[in-house]
Amino acid sequence: MAAPLLHQLSKWINSGVRYLPPQVSRLSAVRLNSNDVITKDSWMKPLLEMHRKKQEEGPPPDREPTKLLMVKRIKELKGRPYWEKNTMKELCLDGKRFKPVIIKNTEYFCTKLRRVKHLVEIFPVTFPYGLPESEEDYQHCYIRDNGEFMVTKKIMPKIVENITLEETSTVWDIDKETIDKSLKKKLADFDLAKEYFPPQYHYSFNEDGKEYRYSKEPRDPSKKKIWH
Repeated sequence: MAAPLLHQLSKWINSGVRYLPPQVSRLSAVRLNSNDVITKDSWMKPLLEMHRKKQEEGPPPDREPTKLLMVKRIKELKGRPYWEKNTMKELCLDGKRFKPVIIKNTEYFCTKLRRVKHLVEIFPVTFPYGLPESEEDYQHCYIRDNGEFMVTKKIMPKIVENITLEETSTVWDIDKETIDKSLKKKLADFDLAKEYFPPQYHYSFNEDGKEYRYSKEPRDPSKKKIWH
């Protein structure tokens, strides 16, 4: 967007305009006020300053290219030329939009992607937590929208050397099978932590047949009061 504006600005300068028009002087890309006197080189100062800062910062550090790429189609194929549709079909990107497809980062596929780069969004597949180490790790793996491959590794139990204890068996010993059965029965009967939560019944329609508890008057056993 800045290139056409600068081109139009240079045309006005070369034609002998001393002050910028009000509609151009408010542009933040030029950073000039309508009262500033400009020359043929003054509009280049912000660009030269930005270019000088980039040279001082130096090039970005080299990063090792990833082996896989996650590609998403972000635009419709309707009305596109046939060669772009054929390329998207070769890359398996002719299905639903925003459906991620994993592609190898090779020269062949990069050439294909360069032809349709205006139709897709590309993310490098990274492994912040490393690669899966066993087949069991693949059960809990997933890939994020930004291309990060998350691995939830299985925590292996710590192996402790066999500890020999003195065998002292009594009639009160309970084996593991009996304990498992008892706990499963408690779980099925919803009796977990029952001793900490005693039942508290609240009757609103005299389900227990004791209507006297709902009246503030003292109970007279000789009289029967209709509760409903």
